[in-house]
Amino acid sequence: MKRILLVLIFLLAAAGLTAEPDQKTGPEAVNGMLQIRIEEGEHYLHRVPVFLFIAVKAPPQLALWLEDMDGNFIRTLFVTSRTALADWRKAPGDKTPKEDLRRPESLPLWTHKSTGSTADQLDGPLPGVDAVSSATPKSGFSIQADFPEGLSRFRILAEVNASLDFNQSYPGEAEKGSTGYSGGPWGSGQPALVYAAEVDRSEAGAGPVEMKLQGHSSPDGSTGELYADMDGITTAREIIGKIEAELR
Repeated sequence: MKRILLVLIFLLAAAGLTAEPDQKTGPEAVNGMLQIRIEEGEHYLHRVPVFLFIAVKAPPQLALWLEDMDGNFIRTLFVTSRTALADWRKAPGDKTPKEDLRRPESLPLWTHKSTGSTADQLDGPLPGVDAVSSATPKSGFSIQADFPEGLSRFRILAEVNASLDFNQSYPGEAEKGSTGYSGGPWGSGQPALVYAAEVDRSEAGAGPVEMKLQGHSSPDGSTGELYADMDGITTAREIIGKIEAELR
């Protein structure tokens, strides 16, 4: 039994599926602030098989950022640390040196918007994200930020992705280069989904605006494109219950 437990601990660490530390929900927004509230959906904590009949519930990767009305990146509000810091642990049997580990399929739209490159073209942690990166909260949470300076209207975007979220359209055995490939047996499965809302500074205090599903990012992370076709997307739609943005 002791040997089995040791093997289990090793597998959890190797796959990067150890439970993330708790994060406190952000405080209520004060006047003159932007607040974003994320409500978890049914599949926010995704069941991931680890060893024999044992599984863990892993939270998703998530990024929140601002753009101007022309789609130009302004700044990141929040991003989970595994993606931001390239802090990935090896899957069982992976002989890739840790410093070379990349998960380009994790949050490809945010990565491309914030750096101009895909994750496999970058070296090490992404620049300028230390202050806004954190472990993924295990349930719904909120953040607050200042208004973007000099803009009366802007866009808020969110990208969310669960690991090993396979289905018939995005199976773990899909071959690299195929339309259903998302990083292999320890990849994403279904691609990251993207939500967005437009916010007008003149409407501060008018109540929350719900961020709507826009589509999905590149399944294998090879581009920074957004795809509106949602065919083949199933449980990934239920990672997020609702995202609301409010100006106060």
